[in-house]
Amino acid sequence: MQSDLSKYDLLIVSDLHLSEGRNPAVKKFSPNEDFFFDEEFARFLGYHSCGIPGRSPDKRWHLIINGDFLDFLQVVSTDIGQEFREYLGVQNSEEACALLNYDRDRAGYGFGCGPRETIFKLWKIMDGHWQFFEALAEFITQGHIVTIGRGNHDVELFYVEVQAALAPKLRRIYKEKLTREHDLELTGKLARFDEACRSDAIRFMEWFHYEKELLWIEHGNQYDKVNSFRYGLSPLLPNIPGWNPKRKDEIDLPWGSLFVRYLFNKVEKDEPFADNIKPQTQFIWWFLTHHLGLALRFLFGDGRYMLKKMQRSWRALPVEAYSERKKDHDAHLGGLAAAFGIPLQRLVAIDNRRAPSVLKEDLPSVSWKMVRFLMRNGLVLPLVVLLLLFAAALAVFVIWCLFGLCFPGPIHGLVEGLARFPAGRILDGLAVSFLKWLLFLVVIGCAGFFLRWLFGAKRREANGLLQNAKAIAGLLNVQYVIMGHTHDTDLQSLDSPGREYFNTGTWTKVFSEEERLIREESELVFLQALRKADGLRIKLLKWNDGAGEPRLVKLFD
Repeated sequence: MQSDLSKYDLLIVSDLHLSEGRNPAVKKFSPNEDFFFDEEFARFLGYHSCGIPGRSPDKRWHLIINGDFLDFLQVVSTDIGQEFREYLGVQNSEEACALLNYDRDRAGYGFGCGPRETIFKLWKIMDGHWQFFEALAEFITQGHIVTIGRGNHDVELFYVEVQAALAPKLRRIYKEKLTREHDLELTGKLARFDEACRSDAIRFMEWFHYEKELLWIEHGNQYDKVNSFRYGLSPLLPNIPGWNPKRKDEIDLPWGSLFVRYLFNKVEKDEPFADNIKPQTQFIWWFLTHHLGLALRFLFGDGRYMLKKMQRSWRALPVEAYSERKKDHDAHLGGLAAAFGIPLQRLVAIDNRRAPSVLKEDLPSVSWKMVRFLMRNGLVLPLVVLLLLFAAALAVFVIWCLFGLCFPGPIHGLVEGLARFPAGRILDGLAVSFLKWLLFLVVIGCAGFFLRWLFGAKRREANGLLQNAKAIAGLLNVQYVIMGHTHDTDLQSLDSPGREYFNTGTWTKVFSEEERLIREESELVFLQALRKADGLRIKLLKWNDGAGEPRLVKLFD
């Protein structure tokens, strides 16, 4: 299956996160958009297509987009155009909406995660990023091939219908470009594009790309408990008793996806780059300290809806509910083992390294068990109200003490006793200001402590990926393991000499709250692998658009 790919040099990117993009009608971007590099990516592909120093111009590229290419979670538009109505075979938007799954009373969250709904999102993304896809079509027409992997933000690429809908839309965009530019080679270019598509120039990666004893490429979300799927090769909802049969084929979203869809998409109307704060688990702290009012408004409004969705994910299910998903997953696993020539037991061992989802069985910590208990018993909002009332009472008590108001009994005596100390008289002029700030820090500190206990100690997903990369290299005896997902560009030596782990970072902006800076060396990153007689020549690079060529990524030991 993979022998025909050995002649191609490799370009590997991940985590592009294309969403609705720029609306040509109003000439503005969606507030949920994270990818603003369509022209830069076009020049990146053009540079490599024209030939690079030290490489034969006759050689072809294999571009691997290693997951989270498309951000289906952040497409919330329900504006159905003529093209999609024709696809559904209906006359108007009302008829189209009747065929699609979504919460009618919460249309602002967008359509659901079924195949037809995802095709709508796919075409919406492609319309908003037409320059990106024009360049991708040109790249394919020139004889290069593209493999698209799926991550946790575009797991809907699992659907065969969605995969089949990409190439025809890509052709339409390419034809519009050639027509607009009055290209004299329009007919010939479209013919070459069609022939390339018939020759599998566009491929889809179920889980990984593997070359024997050389490299292993996968997205990496399965090793992250916040974003893992119980059955990654069959990531659908289980057979839930009483569930709407029309929605049985929707995606079984993990915690991180619910967080993006029901929190980030709302917050980004006020803070467009909120979901770019990494790591994701630290967003809660940032949200409370920077937008307390907005956080409270969300909690008592849309937050209840998000908690309802999470509670559904924690529903107690009979053992056989996932039996169909497991059977399908195991069948795909056997097929991949046979196609790539990997011993099945070794592939199963890698699959078993999946981190247990925090929304499913085998909750990994007391913190998450407490969250589950609170949510299943409807105690989250009462607990928050109780904490707010306690903080308000503490604030009133301290302020009354500062202004010398009288209290009955022992409290009054305690206040007067403290005031008699010399230190109290010396600090009398500063007491009000000092204690007000002290009170603020105490309240924020208590909230932070509670959240850290609730959501677990701060961690970096990158460490987990590295450990799993070491295990994969050992099981399969590969020289290179390449992942994405964390948006942290990385290069590490594995246990054996000559073995290396790469993380290809992202093409979006990354804001690190803990470092309070924009991590520029994590954006526009890609991996370039040239095939030489003695193996692969790999470089971790960053596209420098101003220079019109790549530069080595600057990493520190």
